Amino acid sequence: MVTLKTLQVKVHLTPAFGVHPWRVWKPRPKDWIQKLKSLLEQHPEAIVGEIGIDKVAKAPNVNKVLWDEQIEVFSQAFDVACELNRPVSFHCVRAFGKAVDFFRSRTEASFPPVVICHSFSGHKEIVNNLLKIPKLGRRFYFGFSTVINIHDTTGPSEKLVEAIKAVPDNRILLESDWNAVRAIDTATLEIHRLVAECKGWTLQQAAEITTQNAMAALKGQV
Repeated sequence: MVTLKTLQVKVHLTPAFGVHPWRVWKPRPKDWIQKLKSLLEQHPEAIVGEIGIDKVAKAPNVNKVLWDEQIEVFSQAFDVACELNRPVSFHCVRAFGKAVDFFRSRTEASFPPVVICHSFSGHKEIVNNLLKIPKLGRRFYFGFSTVINIHDTTGPSEKLVEAIKAVPDNRILLESDWNAVRAIDTATLEIHRLVAECKGWTLQQAAEITTQNAMAALKGQV
């Protein structure tokens, strides 16, 4: 049986701080940006995230998507990441056009060292559009997870397979996207097998390559 242990993958934990787009409806202290900065300064290895935009995340108190507030909170947290030179874990659902426009509007000086597209669910064209942004495309990494990217028993969609293949070998990441400890290994191994198959790698190659990618991404290296 293949396990993370038999694949000889070292465990590394990196904290992340941010306001998730699902939570923008919740009251925030007026000094939340300063509190975010303080947490990041207390943890020099931490990244900013999960932050982003989500067109299907309705605020339960009003039963609608707080789009303008999502954009505002995301932009402010993104600026903090730029200021402190931290990688970003970016959440995006059905808003990739807006995301591409947002990233294209930024300069090198107003962009974090790395943007990790968390549990990426876009088409291969979005991958290519992000990678082609002048001077900034090389800062993108793309993570995939079965819990988000595969929704039924029919297996991976052609869209998912094409997106995985479109990501450069040194920019692809594996994710479980679970917060239940007992589910993490299984979920990670599932996406691990799929990425290996799509890329034509052995399981050991996939483990080594994506581990190297993850370590580089979390350190803000491109």
